[in-house]
Amino acid sequence: MTDPWAVLRRFTQARIGLGRCGSGLPTAALLEFQLAHAQARDAVHVPWDLGRFAEGVRGLGVEPVVVETAVTDRSEYLRRPDLGRRLTQRSRERLAGLASPMDMVLIVTNGLSSTAVERHGLPLLSAVLLALGARHLKAGPVAWRRTGAWRSPTRWGRSSVRARRPSSWASARGCPPPTAWGSI
Repeated sequence: MTDPWAVLRRFTQARIGLGRCGSGLPTAALLEFQLAHAQARDAVHVPWDLGRFAEGVRGLGVEPVVVETAVTDRSEYLRRPDLGRRLTQRSRERLAGLASPMDMVLIVTNGLSSTAVERHGLPLLSAVLLALGARHLKAGPVAWRRTGAWRSPTRWGRSSVRARRPSSWASARGCPPPTAWGSI
């Protein structure tokens, strides 16, 4: 007998047609879900190795700029994500002081998953920088912050945005997939 759900599973990462064992899930499906859930929780709490990431960014030929937010630690960010969107005054001044003309500002933050940004951040930056270079566009320094999220470039502060005047913004944020996705 063929599985009627097999065709649909090819088109989604959602957990569909898992079957039943009494009123619960089959053991294999339950264990897969529990593993994915544990991996997603771990991804939220793993610290981001900023030093190694900075070395990788420099290896791409771009100078990294670290900025700080009102968040003091990961636990506070999980309780008050709004503080992770607010740059400190010192960070605003640092960004306003950057003086080179640029076409695009690249922003990286770990958001809810340091694991995601460590796995995909540098390859993504590399691809974006190559694409910008092929179009003769100049990227500014790569700005990033630990334990934060970007809502919009105006969160840098109006004076910083006015001083920089990049024509484009791009941001990458680490985010663990929902546990329905399987693995991280």
